[in-house]
Amino acid sequence: MSYALHIWDGSVPASFEGACDAFNELSAASSGASPNPRYVEAAKALMAMYPCSSSFDESTDDEVWSESPITPTTGSPMWGVAFLTQHSKDVLPFVVSVSNDLGLIVFDPQLGKVYVPGGRVLGHDDGPLFTMKAYKPWWKVW
Repeated sequence: MSYALHIWDGSVPASFEGACDAFNELSAASSGASPNPRYVEAAKALMAMYPCSSSFDESTDDEVWSESPITPTTGSPMWGVAFLTQHSKDVLPFVVSVSNDLGLIVFDPQLGKVYVPGGRVLGHDDGPLFTMKAYKPWWKVW
């Protein structure tokens, strides 16, 4: 399973709600021609620590990224980074650290947190934004 983060370059939001508003605006924005240089720099730093393999194999312990390569190729206003969930304990803090050091904002919808430069964390008071629904087994649907 993948763990996804959304990273962007912009003014630091004052609240979690402000970060969600920025996320929604950036999600709807159109892409530019070339990638943000800070995203490219962050991707290089991330791959220096956790290299991308040329062929994805989720079953190996060496693979960290769920998409390869992680380097952005378009000028999207927001950069998505996804890694395998079993590596989140090590990879999540590293992605946040590298991104924040470059002045980037990191949105983690799984935990309901936004990591902003300077070490501040904006949180969703009610816990994670997304939860798994309890579905009925297929044989109990009818």
